[in-house]
Amino acid sequence: MSKKGLFALFAGIVAGTATGVLFSPTSGKKFRESLKKEINAGGSGKESVYKHFKALAKNVKQTTEEEIQSLELDKKAKELTTKVTSEIKKKVAPTQKKATKTAKKASSQARKTVKSAARKVEKVATKTKKTAKKVKDSI
Repeated sequence: MSKKGLFALFAGIVAGTATGVLFSPTSGKKFRESLKKEINAGGSGKESVYKHFKALAKNVKQTTEEEIQSLELDKKAKELTTKVTSEIKKKVAPTQKKATKTAKKASSQARKTVKSAARKVEKVATKTKKTAKKVKDSI
């Protein structure tokens, strides 16, 4: 897993843990009351602490699983995007080659047409110059 992915996973776990503490099944006040009640009943408070942290651990586990699933979905999306892009390139390549070939052929034809037109214009210009010289000489 990349550094970026690990950072995202860690950030998600931290955010999930913070959310778990804030929205844990037992609030701080209820937890303290439960602990106090257990201690007053002669217990050590261990059971209340255990239940509280078990619920927190469950929240952390759930958040971690969700973050891992999210990262896996991101990875699958990237793989699918790469695959689709590759398929598109395969399908477009023949059309692109054909279009390039057609464009080169059209360019060649245009070049020939322009050269031919230029030769004709030169011939007309030469005839026009000769005619103009004859007219000038005859005046």
